[in-house]
Amino acid sequence: MKNIVFLVVCSSLLASCSVATKRQEANPNTPSSDLLKIQQEVSLTADREKLKELRKDMPEPVQEENDELKFILDFFQDIRKNPSRIRQEFDRIVRRKQERLRKSLQKQRKKFTKEEKKDRKSFLDKLKEEREDFLKSEANTKEGRKEFFDKQDEQRKEYFADAREKRKDFESQVSAIQKDSYAYFRDKRKQFSEEMRIFQRRQREWKKEQKEKAKSSYRSSSSNNYGSLYPRQGAPRKPKSPLEQEFEAFEKLPTQPLESE
Repeated sequence: MKNIVFLVVCSSLLASCSVATKRQEANPNTPSSDLLKIQQEVSLTADREKLKELRKDMPEPVQEENDELKFILDFFQDIRKNPSRIRQEFDRIVRRKQERLRKSLQKQRKKFTKEEKKDRKSFLDKLKEEREDFLKSEANTKEGRKEFFDKQDEQRKEYFADAREKRKDFESQVSAIQKDSYAYFRDKRKQFSEEMRIFQRRQREWKKEQKEKAKSSYRSSSSNNYGSLYPRQGAPRKPKSPLEQEFEAFEKLPTQPLESE
């Protein structure tokens, strides 16, 4: 369920691209395929080439969903890692992907605009050349001029109407990609936050366990040290120091009672 939103997005975009197939055939400059490629590159999945052979029988949606989940879970492999560092790494990758998407769309918009201007110039130059040829021809009569210029005016209207429609389709595709990518990243952030809560709970339990182990080890060490102050019977005694021997000899001297003067 984690990756359903993104899969639906791709399906909807593919559908919209198939509807525009005839228009693409008429205008090979329409960058629908380029825009679709950009959206596919937004995915946060890791490189799957090494595992491709091992899971060739697995359905592709399942593979992609597993990869997306693995990408998230890989951040939480080290139980000792600081959660703030983990979040910083994730945010950095997401920002890089978002910036890559922004630059790719910007590049495609510039490419579309450049080809749009080039195509418009070619069309207008063609009309100009036809006008010059007509004005030099024998058909340049009052009736002929009206018919010719009416025809050119109709061609001009059709061209610019078609150009506006192409621009509208392009901007619509760009907006759809941006909207879907925002939803995709929002879903990834939500999934990351869920895994972060699980990780933090596991980390608290792990720290508590480590603390208990440290306490147990300390108590065991203290008990051993305390027992060493009272050696067991039969255990070899430590040789007495000269000062201890002198003190014991002093205690053994006979006492003399005090007498009054």
